[in-house]
Amino acid sequence: MSTPINNTAASGSTKKRNNFRNRRRNNKESELSTDGARNDTRNSLGKSNASAQRRPNDSRRRNGKDSKVTVYVNPNELDQANLKVRQAQIDQCITMLGSDSFKLFKKGKNSTSYGFMLRNRKILGVANLKFIITVPLNYPLSPIKLSRQEQTKEDIVQISDQLNILVNNFNNKSKGFIQNDKTPILSQINFFIQDADLLSQKNYKKLDLLKGQFYSQFEKLAS
Repeated sequence: MSTPINNTAASGSTKKRNNFRNRRRNNKESELSTDGARNDTRNSLGKSNASAQRRPNDSRRRNGKDSKVTVYVNPNELDQANLKVRQAQIDQCITMLGSDSFKLFKKGKNSTSYGFMLRNRKILGVANLKFIITVPLNYPLSPIKLSRQEQTKEDIVQISDQLNILVNNFNNKSKGFIQNDKTPILSQINFFIQDADLLSQKNYKKLDLLKGQFYSQFEKLAS
């Protein structure tokens, strides 16, 4: 005689098996999801590293350390009329001062420099002083700049501080020449020679201001 099957027990056993299968399925899906997330993370890190290798200076550019950009003057964009004025004034200096006293020193992308020597002419009691006059490519829109050539003669070394003051004061004055009356280069050089003693004074700016006020009052009285 066969033993009857208990439906309740069979049903409970079936439920246990189903629950076991579901747990295994969920575990596998969880593992797959975790592996996928890991792969995504690796891919993301790989792309980030590759990007960093391609652009090693990006952080420096953002920090501004390498943000300095040199802008060059394009000769094709310059006013041809100003270029003619510039060249005419340079030629005038060469003609009047002589090619030995005013000659090409260096050509740059934004300017041209000329060696300038005062032969047989004393400034601050010293003869044959050498200077460099730099003429910007966009002159007369920008002023010329005067600088010293290094000289080791003892009498020149002794007046080194005065020469530095002289050069700085002239360069400040040169800005005014351009802004106000477009004084030619040769006239600026003549001013430099004639007023060298005054330009070498530390209080030159104050003296020049008083001089300007005097001439202004004189012109008012004359008119």
